[in-house]
Amino acid sequence: MEQTSYQTRLRQHLAEYRRTRLGVREMGVWRRNGKKYAHILPETLKRLNILETVRAEFWTYQTAKSVKLHDDFHHLNSSQAICFNLLFPLFGWQYRDPAHLFRALNLGDAAVLDWGFEHVVDSAENTHFDFFAKLGSGERLLFETKLSENGFGQAKIDSRHLRKLREIYIPMLRGKIGPSYLEPPLFFQHYQLLRNIAYAEPSGRKCVFFLMPRDNFSLQRELTFLKSALSPDMRAVVRVVWLEDLVRQLKRGVREPMLAAHLALFEEKYVLGTASSK
Repeated sequence: MEQTSYQTRLRQHLAEYRRTRLGVREMGVWRRNGKKYAHILPETLKRLNILETVRAEFWTYQTAKSVKLHDDFHHLNSSQAICFNLLFPLFGWQYRDPAHLFRALNLGDAAVLDWGFEHVVDSAENTHFDFFAKLGSGERLLFETKLSENGFGQAKIDSRHLRKLREIYIPMLRGKIGPSYLEPPLFFQHYQLLRNIAYAEPSGRKCVFFLMPRDNFSLQRELTFLKSALSPDMRAVVRVVWLEDLVRQLKRGVREPMLAAHLALFEEKYVLGTASSK
């Protein structure tokens, strides 16, 4: 019931945002069933899913870098769009200042050597992270972003996945999580999460961040298993970051008027003003 309430409120909020903030009268179509929904933009207007402060700059960047868009990118609750809207301004805009993000995440100051979206660390394994940044300190930050999803991806227990577990994931995860989480029933129940976690490395300072709304209780419940699954030295490099808290921290630290205006528009679109932000 809690999750339905969150999803319903978010869809209603985004439907109103489409009508009043974007001025779009027509509802968009969900490709999966061919039906129209009020929180979806027409595909021809998908560019409007990027906030107006960075819209022109982002689409120039997306074309230049050939960033692949998800099939449902025209949904206003697209988790890919929220990742673009939050992190592109901090790294790719003329008013960029990634130090705001690093301070909000308690990482201190660092030089950025590289960054980008839809990042694949190992093409053979093929996990996609929504965003990555490589720092001058040698650290790599890997982000997985969710918004209104019911949960993280699971997988079938079949011969193909069992082979991947045996040949790829057990070697990557051994010592990082409890042995029981490498058994097929638990591993494939938390398949996406554990694939992401496999890339976190305390010694190599690869950090994995799960960024999502605190009020999405379904995701919050699924993440509780991390407390028992992770080995002690992994807890510092696998972190859950609540969207509402992060936006609030970013707004406190920003002095550049344009970046402050962008964060206000971001909050208007995505943060529902629930008990978590009171």
